[in-house]
Amino acid sequence: DIPGRYLGLYRHAARHHCPGLPWTVLAGVGKVESDHGRARLPGVRSRWNRAGAAGPMQFGIGVGRAGNAWARYGTGRRGDVYRPEAAIPAAARYLCATGAPRRLDAALYAYNPSSAYVARVKRWAARYAQPGGGQR
Repeated sequence: DIPGRYLGLYRHAARHHCPGLPWTVLAGVGKVESDHGRARLPGVRSRWNRAGAAGPMQFGIGVGRAGNAWARYGTGRRGDVYRPEAAIPAAARYLCATGAPRRLDAALYAYNPSSAYVARVKRWAARYAQPGGGQR
């Protein structure tokens, strides 16, 4: 389920940008937000969705109610939000800044304020934590 390129990025970002955060949580966010960049939804590859989020990790870029988390946690240009090499580490930094790994539910809720979202990400993370879960 997880493309090899994304798997490596999730593991690296968790280890280096939010020590203690399981890579499986980042993978859960990536799955729920954009099916690891494969979704054809608005904002995943270009422009933004109706909330103002963009890229494979669906960061707010300052054009809607999603705010502008990219300006604080992303690096480089606004267009880099579409590059998983930039978006996944930014997601790890954001989750860490909002409480992960110790306050994981709060961090996920800050990422997307929905209890259903938090539960869905955690279900995917648990699935990915199983032996062979999500790996091609």
